[in-house]
Amino acid sequence: MSQYQEKTIVIIEPGSYQTKAGIADHSNPLTVRLPSLVGLRKPPTNGPAARFTDLSQPTPQQQSQSDPSSPTQQQQDQPSSGSDPAQPPEPPKSYIFGNDLQNALASASESLHLIRVIENGTVKDWEALRSLWKHILQHHLHCPRAPGRPPRGAGPPRARGREPGGGLCRHRGPGGRCI
Repeated sequence: MSQYQEKTIVIIEPGSYQTKAGIADHSNPLTVRLPSLVGLRKPPTNGPAARFTDLSQPTPQQQSQSDPSSPTQQQQDQPSSGSDPAQPPEPPKSYIFGNDLQNALASASESLHLIRVIENGTVKDWEALRSLWKHILQHHLHCPRAPGRPPRGAGPPRARGREPGGGLCRHRGPGGRCI
C-alpha cells in the first residue's frame, strides 16, 4: 500500500485553447491552466514587420513542398551527403509560456515565433508541446523527474477507432471539431 502513496499521479488535459493540469490525489487539488500557445525565441531580424510569426500557418516554402511536382520538393527528397562542417550546429530552442509569453508580447522586446501546439484536436508541434508539459510539471506543479526515469505518457496517442493517427479527442462533431 505504501508504494502507491509514494507515486504522484498528474493529469494533463491538452486543448486547442488551453492546457489544464493538476495532481490527482490531493484534498485541495492544484490546478494549472495555461494557454496552449508557445513562444519560440528567434534571432532578431532587421525589419520591424517580421516581429511575430504565426507558425500554425503554412509558409510559402511549405506550400510549395506540398506540391510533389515542384523542384524544391524533389531536391529535398534526395539523400544528403552529410552535414555541412562549415555550418555551426543549431542552438537549442528556447520556448516561453504563460505569463512570460504574455509579458514578452506586451513589451515588444523580443522577436518570437508563435506556435499553437494543438489545433482541432491534432498536435501541430510535439517538441513545443513536450516543452509546455515539462514547464507545467516543473514550475507549476513542482514535480521533479526522478533521475534515470523517463516520463510516462509523454508521446503521441495511440490510434483510436477508424481514424488514422488517433487524435486527442474521442468524439468529433460536425466539421471534424472535437466535442
